[in-house]
Amino acid sequence: MTAETMPADVAWFTAKQVAEHFQLPESTVQRKIRKGEIRAKNFGTDRCPRYRISRRELRRLEA
Repeated sequence: MTAETMPADVAWFTAKQVAEHFQLPESTVQRKIRKGEIRAKNFGTDRCPRYRISRRELRRLEA
């Protein structure tokens, strides 16, 4: 599965969607976001983050 096979009408993906895409635990994706290994935007608050990963970042991770 590649970034192009993810839903075309979606520009931002949740950590859960990215985890499923790469067949990883969601906690691993969230940890990599916190460590800066995966670039993500927080659409929530500092207390309750709601990270979203862009299609561009998904492509970068696949490379």
